[in-house]
Amino acid sequence: RTGGIIPFGRRERAERWGRRNRCTRQGRAGVSRSGAGRRAPDGLAPPRGAEGQPIQAGRADAQPIRGQGSPGASAIASAPGPSPQREGSRATDPKFTHVPPHPPRPAFGGLIPRFSGDPMASEALAGALTAVLRGQGLSVQSCDSEPAGEPLAPVRLRQNVCYVVLAVFLNEQDEVLLIQEAKKECRGSWYLPAGRMEPGETVVKALQREVKEEAGLHCEPLTLLSVEERGPSWIRFVFLARPTGGTLKTLKEADAESLQAGWYPRTSLPTPLRAHDILHLVELAAQYKQQARHPLILPQELPCSLVCQRLVATFTGVQTVWVLVGSGGRPHLPITACGFTPTEQRGGIKMAVLRLLQECLTLHHLTVETKGLLGLQHLGRDQADGICLNVLVTVAFRNPGIQNEPPKVQGENFFWWKVMEEDLQTQLLQRLQESSVVPINR
Repeated sequence: RTGGIIPFGRRERAERWGRRNRCTRQGRAGVSRSGAGRRAPDGLAPPRGAEGQPIQAGRADAQPIRGQGSPGASAIASAPGPSPQREGSRATDPKFTHVPPHPPRPAFGGLIPRFSGDPMASEALAGALTAVLRGQGLSVQSCDSEPAGEPLAPVRLRQNVCYVVLAVFLNEQDEVLLIQEAKKECRGSWYLPAGRMEPGETVVKALQREVKEEAGLHCEPLTLLSVEERGPSWIRFVFLARPTGGTLKTLKEADAESLQAGWYPRTSLPTPLRAHDILHLVELAAQYKQQARHPLILPQELPCSLVCQRLVATFTGVQTVWVLVGSGGRPHLPITACGFTPTEQRGGIKMAVLRLLQECLTLHHLTVETKGLLGLQHLGRDQADGICLNVLVTVAFRNPGIQNEPPKVQGENFFWWKVMEEDLQTQLLQRLQESSVVPINR
């Protein structure tokens, strides 16, 4: 636009830049980081104006000078940068030539995670998901969602939470182990071995203690069969177990725990039963022994101070699975804390799941289903009475149509992660399609 004539001041600035370039190559000087902006490509210092201020990218007087005999012209022309643009294009117009200090971040709330360029973070997340699918545990560092207006205090057995353990035994003759109750309110009725956990106990130790006290047998739990809840303050863990020793309790050994124990045909149980809720559990155990719907799942001894749930929240497309991921700190499977307000008690532990999803998704056009339990974490020692339930959740559109991508995420605390590893995707799809989880009943 200047007809090949270098306007006043440009040649001087170009010569000064060329001299600085030569000094840099000789190792005599670098670029000060104080107030001078970032280093130019290949260590070149950015050009400065007459007052010593750096020239901003996009200004007309910062355009490269080409085809001139200035000492600095060749240095400028050789510096790496964008290819020359056609005269009059948006790229040469000063209004559009500003270069942002960083590449634009992908829209968060879409499908591109923050660690899309970090294979280490993606690999760690895949490892965490694999561990949860195998029934293993992960440490609980913090929660992504907490009940509003309610201080989160550590839970304590016999104070604000009650955990119950129950065992179902089926022998080779298709007989069920039952105990006869000694408690005043239900004396003489029959029930499965069950009882409350005591402070300081693990879930397994509590189960073994209750079976020994009520039936006289030593036992080994094989797998969780079911989790039953009446809100986060009352949860019962149902196990399929097998005897490993001991002597069956008789009437001569009756005490405050039970009157006696015995094996009875599954199709002809003694009466009266203390409650008929055990009939469903006995049938569940028989079905599992005939054909297991889920892998063997046992509690993992890991500390937790709250009643919380780690979500494997999924959206499935055509042979594709996305998993909701929390972005606070390192990418992780999100955790929601269960509250003890009357509303959350009445709604059950699913209320905590819905609360977290409401914080990042618009739920009025979605269906959310908690499929079941993938794993259980509890320690019991050192006043760590909390539990973490690793649960499998599905998110889908009410009117799916041709929707093949997950719903948009609101905010920057969560995002959808597309599972790319073929084996991991196959495992997840299989667990979803076959409902291969421990049921959670209310």
